[in-house]
Amino acid sequence: MRFAVGKRIDLFAGYSLTRDTGDGRSSLVSTGTAAQMLLYTVQTFPLWYQSPMARISVRLHEKLRWNFGYQYYGYKEEFGLNSVNENFRANTGYTSLLWSF
Repeated sequence: MRFAVGKRIDLFAGYSLTRDTGDGRSSLVSTGTAAQMLLYTVQTFPLWYQSPMARISVRLHEKLRWNFGYQYYGYKEEFGLNSVNENFRANTGYTSLLWSF
């Protein structure tokens, strides 16, 4: 979304969300050979990812803007070999100058 605040300031906001339930398996298999149990855990990939963001852009001059914003990254797996999941999250702040010509 984009919102104009007066003639000089623009606000931007966004949200990205991905949820994948895999193939719907509710539990790991507890019987079978070691190879079957190993392969069972890596055949489905349930995960989720979300990333909200916000940015403010201030027009300093006709061709110069100052931007500053924030973005969150969140990722969570519910699969993995021997229950080793690669979950992470990050909070990122940034600033930049935009020069157009």
